[in-house]
Amino acid sequence: MFRLLFSGQLLKYDGEQSKWHPGELTWPGYKGVPVVGGVNYSDDVAYVTLVNYFQAKTFDLTDEKDKDHYCWVMDRVYNGWFLKIRDELIKEDGKIKIYLEWVQRYLKQVPMSEVIKAELSEQSNALQASISWYSA
Repeated sequence: MFRLLFSGQLLKYDGEQSKWHPGELTWPGYKGVPVVGGVNYSDDVAYVTLVNYFQAKTFDLTDEKDKDHYCWVMDRVYNGWFLKIRDELIKEDGKIKIYLEWVQRYLKQVPMSEVIKAELSEQSNALQASISWYSA
């Protein structure tokens, strides 16, 4: 019997650290999705949220470093980790360039102090009052 694990396609990147990520990654994170910025394991429960980092760059595919970075991004796009927003082919001076916009998706741990504040604000009378006039 087979069972599909969507985040399983990120296994090929397990343990990866790169200058092109927005910080240190903790693997396997949650359900195979890495956590950016480290994890505080002293909390009884680790709360995480999805964070997105928008990127835009014109890649000169005749430049080996740019081509490597472009392939790095697109490999993660086609494996479902990053999202491609748009791309545009640019031909100039006999060079092939690609303008690319993409979003790098990670999980980030929410500090326990922020979780407590969010819980308190959900139970706040002031919040309840403002919701009740809005829904009337």
